[in-house]
Amino acid sequence: MDRRLVKVIGWLMIVGNQTASVGLGQVRVIEEPKSEVRAQQAAVLAAKLGVVLPTVLEQLRARRRELAEAGYPRDGVAALLDTTETSLQKELQAPGSSPLREHTAEIFDEVRRHLELPTRTALHSSPVPQAIVASLRFVRLEEVQESLDRHRTDTELNLIEAFIADLWDRATRNDLIVDLCVLSDPPKAKVTLQAKDGEGIDPTKTNGRLVNLFRGKYFYTVEKRSLSKLAGPIDLYSKKQPVLDCAWDGGGCAVRDGWAEACREL
Repeated sequence: MDRRLVKVIGWLMIVGNQTASVGLGQVRVIEEPKSEVRAQQAAVLAAKLGVVLPTVLEQLRARRRELAEAGYPRDGVAALLDTTETSLQKELQAPGSSPLREHTAEIFDEVRRHLELPTRTALHSSPVPQAIVASLRFVRLEEVQESLDRHRTDTELNLIEAFIADLWDRATRNDLIVDLCVLSDPPKAKVTLQAKDGEGIDPTKTNGRLVNLFRGKYFYTVEKRSLSKLAGPIDLYSKKQPVLDCAWDGGGCAVRDGWAEACREL
């Protein structure tokens, strides 16, 4: 056997013994940074959405054509929104993707409000006494034949189609995550993001970056000793270079798109 090969094998045996001698039953596990895990989860979700979203979009368009021919009956449009949102939310179940689910829910609920349709929360609220249900039954039967305004309904359903098409485009480009630049005056403030389901992002200090965040809705908190806490909602779905810029003597925090030089230097 070649002497060099013998030396390599011997070295590997020594390293193996040294690793085993760290302690019986002990295993060193090197965890990937959470930001890298999110990037991997987003890539998997993007690949999945790239396959299923064309079908969701085509089903929406086909059913919409039928409803348009029928004059956009109120109950039919409400059912279309419910089934379409359910199809989307079923696919948006990747770990860490709750901000994207929340953004999606808000898109649909806003359309329902504009069309004066019940929200999904109202549709799935706690049980109502049977007497009230009985009194509402006649009203619902009356509403079956009620048609929505065609122009307004077209406008709102166009928004739903555009959102699904945009999500599909982002999925094909693996563009479901984004970096957030956080600035403050004075600096060295602690910034925390939290999703609606309670999942938090590891905090950072200003001026800094929170990287590989799922696009969608969060709640931010900015804290600095001896100064009041700053907090509010932030939606990262559509921004290319989002910035959270906070100043205690300037009215709080502002969200804008487009990194300043301070962000590029981080």
